[in-house]
Amino acid sequence: MGSQNYLEAIDPTSGTWTHRFFPASGKAYFGPVLGDNGYIYQGFGDRIYAVDFSNGVDVVWESTAMLGQISSAPSLHGDVLYIGTSSGHLYALDSNTGSVLDGWPFQTNSRVNHYPVIDDDGNIYVTAADKLHKIDSNGNELWEFEPSNTSSFYCSPAVGNNQVIHAGDVYEDGLLYVCRGNHIVAIDKNGQKVWDEGVGVPIYSITLDVNENLYFGHGEYLHSIKPNGNTNWKDFNVYGRVESQVVIGANGNLYFGTNNPEKVYSIKE
Repeated sequence: MGSQNYLEAIDPTSGTWTHRFFPASGKAYFGPVLGDNGYIYQGFGDRIYAVDFSNGVDVVWESTAMLGQISSAPSLHGDVLYIGTSSGHLYALDSNTGSVLDGWPFQTNSRVNHYPVIDDDGNIYVTAADKLHKIDSNGNELWEFEPSNTSSFYCSPAVGNNQVIHAGDVYEDGLLYVCRGNHIVAIDKNGQKVWDEGVGVPIYSITLDVNENLYFGHGEYLHSIKPNGNTNWKDFNVYGRVESQVVIGANGNLYFGTNNPEKVYSIKE
């Protein structure tokens, strides 16, 4: 897990830390990602590191190629690591060497605050301010979606099983879902809006289940809607603002955290 000043490995049984990596400079404001090769990727300041904790603390590589500060959590797709910066760049790096791939970085119009999402075809979706970009694996923009008002996107996209885009996740039915202010917008694979659902307060993350139902917190409530924008259920009151992303367990339970009081909830739909 990442702390502001270091990266640490924690024993899952005892809860105590086993290894810590301290970078030369910079702080981490976003979590790490774990690769299939066992490397842990974490950004600090304007650098990103690949660290191996399997035999002590081994820095596999350090990349200083980024313009601006690391401003998003990294995403992995195969051997490619994607990460955004405060200068508005999205970088694609070889996860084994840290080298920037040919054709990258991709330049957006604003700071990249949310981790990129990759579909099964290797296309990348990333939000920056009030625009959503679809980029191919070579760094070429395929389309750009900008909502009719000026509200910024508040989360990463989500992609559905049939390739529908919800900013946060992508599904194959062709939709991508994304949080825009106090709205969720569904966008098709060609970058056209399918529906736009307002919920009254800002939304900061979206989670999709295997049936493409959407779950998200808004204020002190948890809400679920269907992939067509209609409500499944709403206003499950937890008496504290839902600030974390909803996680769905193997048992089908929904897990999420609130800020006041600081609690973690598990509910069954």
